[in-house]
Amino acid sequence: NGILSLGSSTGKGVLVGPPYPPLNLGKDWKMGTTTNNINGLWKAVTSGVGSDGVLRFVAVADSGATTRIMNSKDGKNWCTSASNSCPASERPGNTNDTIVWNSITYGKGFGYQRFIAIEPGDHYLVSSDGINFVLDTSPELGNCNWQSITYGEPSGVPTYVAVASGGCPSAFRDNVATYSPDSNYFWQRTVSTQSNYQNAWRSVTWSKELNLFVAVSDA
Repeated sequence: NGILSLGSSTGKGVLVGPPYPPLNLGKDWKMGTTTNNINGLWKAVTSGVGSDGVLRFVAVADSGATTRIMNSKDGKNWCTSASNSCPASERPGNTNDTIVWNSITYGKGFGYQRFIAIEPGDHYLVSSDGINFVLDTSPELGNCNWQSITYGEPSGVPTYVAVASGGCPSAFRDNVATYSPDSNYFWQRTVSTQSNYQNAWRSVTWSKELNLFVAVSDA
């Protein structure tokens, strides 16, 4: 249950906070590095238990000469498709290393587990285990500049919500899209019944306690 954050000018920085009692959790960070061919500008990281019952961290990048997705079982040792030091069975596959990945999240509900990553366009990545990824497209994503994705369960319904900073067709009046088992795992665009909320949304999250998604924008 360690805490992980990524980021450095070289693309090799790893910050790991080991498990602590609740009052100290996340306060003591240690800088680590890894040489497993992970050069890139890493944008987002999430964690979850995959369909194989294994907990993994999964991170995505918006650029990198080698790979743009990596996984780890402990937050310290990372695997990419080019990591020869990792077992072949652990290396992320079926990804596209020319796509700019902006955000990734994990969700579990209705008997399934899914990691989903988004990019500023109509592509998205889906994985049930953090290793094997399926690259797909959806016209409902409309080539918007998707920035952030999160998972929540409003009224008990497993739902992914993505927000965009712009570039959406006029039909995407809110720059928001959802992905849910209720729609047979298809994306749906949302349109507000109150006003035009086509803001430049940058990030979105979910509060279980309030049963509420919250997004923030540039203005």
